[in-house]
Amino acid sequence: MITKLNSSGKVRLSLYALIFAVMLLFNVLSPYIMDDYKYLFSFADDTRMEHLSQLIPSIAAHAHHMNGRLVAHAWVQLFAMLPMWLFDVVNSLVFVLQLMLFDRISRGSRKTSNLMIPVTFCLIWLFEPVYAQANLWQDGACNYLWSIVFCLIFLLPFVEDFMFDRSIKPFGMQIAFVVWAFFAGAYTETLSAASIFMAGVLVLVMLVYQKKKMRPYWVISLAAAFAGYISIYLAPAQWVEKAAEMHPRILFSNLVNITNIFRSEFGLLTCVFVVLLVIHILEKTDVKTLILASTFFLGALAAHYIMMFAGYYTPRSSIGAFALLAISDLILMYALLDNLKHRVLVASALTILVLATVPAFLAGTLDIMMTSIQLRQNEARIVECRENGILNVELPLIESSTKYSIANGRKYLDEDPSVWPNYSMADYYGVETISIAHD
Repeated sequence: MITKLNSSGKVRLSLYALIFAVMLLFNVLSPYIMDDYKYLFSFADDTRMEHLSQLIPSIAAHAHHMNGRLVAHAWVQLFAMLPMWLFDVVNSLVFVLQLMLFDRISRGSRKTSNLMIPVTFCLIWLFEPVYAQANLWQDGACNYLWSIVFCLIFLLPFVEDFMFDRSIKPFGMQIAFVVWAFFAGAYTETLSAASIFMAGVLVLVMLVYQKKKMRPYWVISLAAAFAGYISIYLAPAQWVEKAAEMHPRILFSNLVNITNIFRSEFGLLTCVFVVLLVIHILEKTDVKTLILASTFFLGALAAHYIMMFAGYYTPRSSIGAFALLAISDLILMYALLDNLKHRVLVASALTILVLATVPAFLAGTLDIMMTSIQLRQNEARIVECRENGILNVELPLIESSTKYSIANGRKYLDEDPSVWPNYSMADYYGVETISIAHD
C-alpha cells in the first residue's frame, strides 16, 4: 500500500496541486512592497508602466541607473503592466516547476518517490535564507526564484547527457536551447556563473571520463551563456553599484565574511552532504551519482564565493548557492533510498524533516497573514486620506517575526519621506508624501 502511494501519479499530482494552492494563497497575501513600487514606473521617464513599448527604454535606463540584471527586471516590469493576480498565479507555478526540476535532477533514472516532494518543499521552507524575499516578494521572486528555474533548465540537458547519454536531437531544439542559454547566463551574477561553471565541468567529465565526442551545441550553448553573463557587466551601473574594490585586503575581508555566512547558513546542509557522500563511497555507489552530486556541491560553493568580488552581500544573494547545495543533498538522499541497508534510516530522517517543518510552517503562515493585514490596512489608510484631500500621509511601520514575511528584515519606510521607498509609494498611490507615523 505504502509503495503504491509512493509511486502513484495521482498522489504526485495532488501533492503538486496542494503546494501550488498554498503558494498561491501566500502570493495573494503578499502585495507590493519596497522595490515593487519603483518598478511600476519607467526608469526612462518615470511614467507608469502601461504599454509594452515602454519596456525596452525603461530597461535600457535601468542598466545605467540600477544594475545589469536586465532579464530579471524585464520580467518585473512586464508584470507591472498586468493585474497582480496574474503574477500570483504564474509565480506559484514557477515555484512548483522549481520542485519538479529539483526532483528530475535528483532522482536520476529512478521513478519519482512521492515522499521526496514534501521533503523538498520542507527543505526549502526550513533552510532557504529569506524565504519570502526569494519566493513571495514580486521583485525578489523574479530575480531569485525564477533564476533557479532558468538556470536548472539550462543545466538539465548537460545532466541528462552525462547521466543517460540523452542529447538534444532536433536541430530546432538545439537552436532554442542556445537562445535559452544566453538568457540563463544573463539572469544573475551568482547562479548564472555557477551554472556555466557546472555545465563546463560536466562537459569536461563527458569528454575525459566518458570518452564522448564533443557535441557542437555544448560549445555553442556555453558560449551563448557566457556572452549572456558578460552582458550583465556591460551595464554601466553594475560596476558603480555592485562591484567591490579590487584590493587584496578588501577581497580577503569579503572572503572571511562570506565564509562565516556560509557556515552559519549552510553548515548543516554541508554536513549532511559530507556524511551522505562518505556513506556512498563506502557503499561503492554508482560513480556518476557521486560526480553529479559533487558537481552541484562545487556549483554551490562557486555561487556563494563569487560574492567576494561584490561591493556588498545580502542574504538573498545566497539563494542560488542554497538551491545547488539542496540538490546535491537530494541526489545522495534519493540514491540511498535504493539501498535496503539504509532505506529505513533515510526514510525516517526525511519523515522527521517533514514533521519538524510543521511548527515553522504554522508560524510562517501566521506571520504572512499578519503582515498582509498590516499592509492592507496601510493601503486603506492611504486611499482614505487621498479621498479626503490629505496628501501627506503617515503610516505605522510593519511588524514581522519570521523570514516568511515579505516585510521581515526590510526597510518598509524611511524616516525621510523624500527618499526611496517613500516617494515610490507616494507616486503609486497619488499622494504627495508618505512618512512614518510616530504615534
